[in-house]
Amino acid sequence: MTTNNNEPCLVETEQGFSVSYNGKYLYSKRNPKRVISTLVANTDIGENCLVILASPVLGYGVPEILAKIPESSFLLAVEFDQTLFELAKKHITYKTNRFKLIQAKSVQSVIKEVQSLEKMNFKTVIFFEGSGGAKLNEDFYREAVLYAKQSITQNWINKLTLIKMGHTYAANFFKNLKRILKKNTPVKSITDLSISKPVLVVAAGPSLDFYRNFISRNREKLFILCVDAAISSLLPEIIPDGVIILESQFWIDSAFTGSFKFNIPLFADLTSSPRIMQAQTKAPVYLYFTEYTSANYLNRLKEENILPQTLQPMGSVGLTAASIALSIRKKPSVPIFFTGLDFSWQSKFTHSNESSQVKALRIMQTKINPLQNGERLFPKSLQKTTGTNKKTIYTTPVLQSYCDIFNHAFVNTTSHSDNVYRLLGLRQDPNAITESTAQEIINRIVTPPSCKTTETCISKQSLEAALNNIKTELDLLRDCFTGKTPLPDESVKNLLEKNDFLYLHFPDNTVNLKSEFLNRVRIELEYFIKFLSV
Repeated sequence: MTTNNNEPCLVETEQGFSVSYNGKYLYSKRNPKRVISTLVANTDIGENCLVILASPVLGYGVPEILAKIPESSFLLAVEFDQTLFELAKKHITYKTNRFKLIQAKSVQSVIKEVQSLEKMNFKTVIFFEGSGGAKLNEDFYREAVLYAKQSITQNWINKLTLIKMGHTYAANFFKNLKRILKKNTPVKSITDLSISKPVLVVAAGPSLDFYRNFISRNREKLFILCVDAAISSLLPEIIPDGVIILESQFWIDSAFTGSFKFNIPLFADLTSSPRIMQAQTKAPVYLYFTEYTSANYLNRLKEENILPQTLQPMGSVGLTAASIALSIRKKPSVPIFFTGLDFSWQSKFTHSNESSQVKALRIMQTKINPLQNGERLFPKSLQKTTGTNKKTIYTTPVLQSYCDIFNHAFVNTTSHSDNVYRLLGLRQDPNAITESTAQEIINRIVTPPSCKTTETCISKQSLEAALNNIKTELDLLRDCFTGKTPLPDESVKNLLEKNDFLYLHFPDNTVNLKSEFLNRVRIELEYFIKFLSV
């Protein structure tokens, strides 16, 4: 017990202890447990539920919640205040695999904790204020719960995406690794770059058209990193320093039509369309990898130092470009500018006028299928809002989620906000800067030095050995399934778990030795063995 108002002080009441902290009582002075106990008693907690208890302090409500939640649910107690966390550790000592107490210094640390529990397949989030301490940092807890809900929603979207696209991701991953073995041009990781020039990330949103002259004037002063869909909006007058490809499906190939003759360095995700890396014959390739799922086969290759720098999957090539820009700048003082990241459009096209998407629309238009097709103007889930200069703009829930991620991860965070600038686009953004402000920032850098790269390439010898080991294991599985080389069930299960790319995209993506599961794995085996043998 202490008399210092800046330290938590236990205060005995008629029905237990309250806490006095910074001149405020964190619990009732009469019945400290009543409020949280009543809330828990009146709340239904169903299966697969994440319960977040903000500022638990003395742990009131924890035993009631643990007694009520099903086995498939989890209680996460979160404390922002370091002093209150130290007090909570002394009073909350429950040992169960359905409870954890954490001290969160940022919203991101809460999200990281939620993501570590994704195998519990949460479907809902329930929030309780464990004490008056939650009011001391109300904005933090509100934001943490909001992003926890978004993270859980995104987890289910990722599961559905994995079912639909997991086979393609794994196939492209190995095809691109095979391409590396055959390429004569340098293949490096994005970590080999150290850029001292101001970096300009160019996405394909409509506002790119406003800044084309600005980009052209400052071409020699900038390191221009453009996304795949935007390259046709720049060429041939503006040749970027790098083009980023993330998309795994074939339709993105047309975005690169006519661009390979300019020998632009390619920033390629290992799951991206392998035809692009194959066509890149002269300019260097810088690899990165967005870890689309947690997988044993990826962990194996990580341990063997085969994979390039891993980036957090964000679903958007524009967001990935932002991550790459932060990775390749030499130091935080190097400014980064963004243009074309609108995540919305006005009454015209959804992308810049010369982007690959708009060019494809022009090519495909007919009398029956005109540019003014209703579905193109008013897609499903269309949302209307107010943008810059009070003009009406349109977006979708998916685009809005990307915008929220961008603002949270790259613009509004204290770790990156310094020297990270968004050029004024279609959206109302108090943090956006005008073209003249951007010009002033660029002009302050008198003689920007050129970028530097290291000479370390990915070891083709190690890569070839790793791919040969995987193929050997696949051959062994095939021989077992065809009766050529019988294996014990435990050995089969072990081989399947090591090479889980064979079945991660199955709806039932957990290993079992039932015939209906193994028959589907058998089909996948033939597919992967075929191109790993080439």
